Amino acid sequence: MYQFKKHKELTLEMGNQFNCWLGANGSGKTNAMDAIHYLCLTKSFFHHTDALSIHHDCAEASIRGWGVAGDYPFEILVQLKRGGKKVVKYNEKEWERLADHIGKHPAVMIAPQDGVLITEGSEERRKWMDSMISQVDKDYLHSLIRYHHLLTQRNALLKQKGKSVATEELESYDWMMKQPAEDIHTKRADWLSALTDHFTRLLTIISNTADQGELEFVNDFTEIDFIEIIENEISAGRPCMYEKLLKL
Repeated sequence: MYQFKKHKELTLEMGNQFNCWLGANGSGKTNAMDAIHYLCLTKSFFHHTDALSIHHDCAEASIRGWGVAGDYPFEILVQLKRGGKKVVKYNEKEWERLADHIGKHPAVMIAPQDGVLITEGSEERRKWMDSMISQVDKDYLHSLIRYHHLLTQRNALLKQKGKSVATEELESYDWMMKQPAEDIHTKRADWLSALTDHFTRLLTIISNTADQGELEFVNDFTEIDFIEIIENEISAGRPCMYEKLLKL
């Protein structure tokens, strides 16, 4: 990695199975972990602004990683520039869409910040689910991108025109959002159902059968038609409350 966060320049050699990094507080261990997160998911685990990942007195940063997946060697390059476009290359070929890189090398990050999954609201849990499912299900990722793209456009229309917006304009977005919203909801429910089986089994092992538990999917979208929810929101004077449809 070059000019990435704390590290002006650093090279790490990884073992084939298990790696353990030891160092004093502030030595950059977490920064190095975040570099791996970038290589796998094209973004930081800790923040959404790429400029924060560039060394404070530098204009750019880069992370390069390589290895072998099965019988196929690979090399990943992430380039960051202040005020510029983020570039991700796979075997020297630049991805036109960063979403195409997601799932190539799945990764799970475990950090103290994970406590917010329990202590904070549903938004944190949705982000975690979205990250996990998107790495193993491309269709889910595409539905998620399309839904949020349409949501952004619809909210911009409402902000621009306010009460003067035509009902037909809103309905066109409602119908375009219907299918991706249903797909996202269905895949979240199926994924959490599969995860519950593993959760119950592992909890029993960890607690030596002393504890039992399960995960429950609670959502306003369950057994209610997407368009019906929207019409109810609009009639109640809450046309901007689309986000609640996909809240856990």
